[in-house]
Amino acid sequence: MKISAFTKIVLACLLIVAFACKRKDNIVILYDNDVHCAVEGYAKMAGVKNVCKTQTPYVSVVSCGDFAQGGSIVEIMNQVGYDVVVLGNHEFDYGFSVMQEMASQFKATVVSCNLINKKTDKTLFKPYIIKEYGPTKVAYIGVMT
Repeated sequence: MKISAFTKIVLACLLIVAFACKRKDNIVILYDNDVHCAVEGYAKMAGVKNVCKTQTPYVSVVSCGDFAQGGSIVEIMNQVGYDVVVLGNHEFDYGFSVMQEMASQFKATVVSCNLINKKTDKTLFKPYIIKEYGPTKVAYIGVMT
């Protein structure tokens, strides 16, 4: 049985979670990267998130891009409860308008500091978001390659 890279990462996160969630004030940031529509890992990500939430209220799920390839998986990611999403190059595989439609469907905040509308010279999405975890502030900055 072949295990995808995404599943391996999620399983590694489970081990980290077992140690990281010992204190009630710990901050846990779960992230993925280059999932490429490998949907089997999203249920695992949701499970890890739920385990973490039993230990600390400070849990976020972040995508670092390249989640879409061959179709939109925004609905699944919304079900998991992503907090922040950065777009990757594969989010543009079906054109700019499809990317914009997909991005508009997210419940999560889409961030990108370097996707700029040349006519207005403004970013298309928020360049960053700051989340507060108790007294600690964490900035999520979206940078596309």
